[in-house]
Amino acid sequence: MFLLYEYDIFGAFLIISSLILILAFFISGVLAPISKGPEKLSSYELGIEPMGDAWLQFRIRYYMFVLFMYDEKGHWNGLSS
Repeated sequence: MFLLYEYDIFGAFLIISSLILILAFFISGVLAPISKGPEKLSSYELGIEPMGDAWLQFRIRYYMFVLFMYDEKGHWNGLSS
């Protein structure tokens, strides 16, 4: 016979741990410093405003080349010795 009251402690643990997590996120959101000054909103690199979209599509063959050319120890396994 399946009895749910045997899992009361586990259910209480899940509820309490979820409440602690929610409370931690709420407190960090309230207490975190918010600075929206000109330095925070400026460009990060070189002071040059970015042009175009930041999302670029890369071909998987560039990554596969690197994965196949290095062994498990990180040594280069190139075609020339």
